[in-house]
Amino acid sequence: MEDGVRRWLIDISQWNPSQDQFSSLVSRLPPHEQAAVTRFIKFEDRKRALVSRLLQYTIVHEVLGIPFGKIILDRTIEGKPYLNLERDFLLPNFNFNASHHGNYVEWKKIVNAGTSDEILAEFCRYWCLKEAYVKAIGAGLGFGLHRLEFHHTNWTHISIRIDGVESREWRFCLFELDKRHWASVAKGHPRKAVESYQRALTHVDIEDEEYWKRLCLPEPGFTLRAVEQLLPLLN
Repeated sequence: MEDGVRRWLIDISQWNPSQDQFSSLVSRLPPHEQAAVTRFIKFEDRKRALVSRLLQYTIVHEVLGIPFGKIILDRTIEGKPYLNLERDFLLPNFNFNASHHGNYVEWKKIVNAGTSDEILAEFCRYWCLKEAYVKAIGAGLGFGLHRLEFHHTNWTHISIRIDGVESREWRFCLFELDKRHWASVAKGHPRKAVESYQRALTHVDIEDEEYWKRLCLPEPGFTLRAVEQLLPLLN
């Protein structure tokens, strides 16, 4: 497993803070992060936004040991979050993503999947793969999900075609979290990232031998964590 790799799963359905508790947590975030949370009208959407931010700060703190007050998170013009480093770390290309349930994908293969449960499963798998690729390169959903096509053998040996052209430089892993939720991890060369995201990385020109070696490392699964486990960082 690669150094610094963490994959966390947070179920917010059991986390029910009072309005005062929630407001107190939001107030401890930097002003621009507070605005990103409070812009949502529905409380459930605000909860997702807050937990997403807590995840990002917690992962940086746990992996790199940076105190909460010194963590500076910025976003590229496409909205990709990244750590604004003031000095070099042992993990120069350290990066992260937080994903929520999505609601868009192409339907051709999905509607032919079978029963309603099978259709939902097919929907989630394709959505996860497309979202994983778009986030890996640092592009927004304006990239055009219709440009991406995936082929697989019973959801293993997954390959991608971009604008109809197969790319062998990518590896995808699909994880079944439960019967209604999936997650996907996309791994590709930093040179494939959009320009704005490449500028946020410090080690883009990885030698091919090193790149392929990292690409073939074992893939860890996801660890279930409670929202409460993210809160001590703010104390």
